[in-house]
Formats: sequence, structure tokens, C-alpha cells
Amino acid sequence: DTVTHTIPVGYHASDITVSPSGSFIYVANSADNSVSVISRSSYLATTTINNVGASPSSIAISSDEQTLYVGQTFTPSLITISTATNTKEDAIPTIINSSRLKACVLKIDCRNGI
Repeated sequence: DTVTHTIPVGYHASDITVSPSGSFIYVANSADNSVSVISRSSYLATTTINNVGASPSSIAISSDEQTLYVGQTFTPSLITISTATNTKEDAIPTIINSSRLKACVLKIDCRNGI
């Protein structure tokens, strides 16, 4: 494999997800509590969403591309982010930390028919 692009993001990139359409790449940055939004067409970080919770360690996107779900290492909640505005919307309480997020989001999408 060959590296074709190097894209600066936040400190300690801990997880990555690509939108279903392939238009955007989202990176959870656990050491600075942010999410980097990368345009797939330009391979540039276009936005940084700050203050998305304590040590975001996992990230997933809904199949309709409207919501990002960010799991945290040290806090028992799941952060939701609107992809339309790139802003934090809600913190959904969970029983344990939400660092193992992707399987949970797949189940949410299936259950809601999204």
C-alpha cells in the first residue's frame, strides 16, 4: 500500500468513520476532545467540532448521514452531533462508557429503520 494523503487532525486520533456516501471522513480525537471533519473530495480537514465530551474514543455515523455518534472512554454517555450543522446536539446516558460504539449504532439504525 502507498500513502496518498497525509491530513492533519486533532491530537491522538482514536477512531475514524466514513459517511455512507463517501463524501466525508470523521475522526475522533481523544486527547483534545474533538472531531475532525475531512472533505473526501479535497482531503482537507474542513471543520473541527470541539468539546464533544471526555476523551472521544469511537465514532460512527447513521445510515442517513444526519447524525454522528461519539463514544467516550471515561464518561457513560453517547454524544450526538448534527452533520448538517456540525454541532453537538445531545448526550445520551449509557450504563457503561460508550467506547465500543459501532455495534451499538448499527443496532440503533436497524431498529429505527434508518
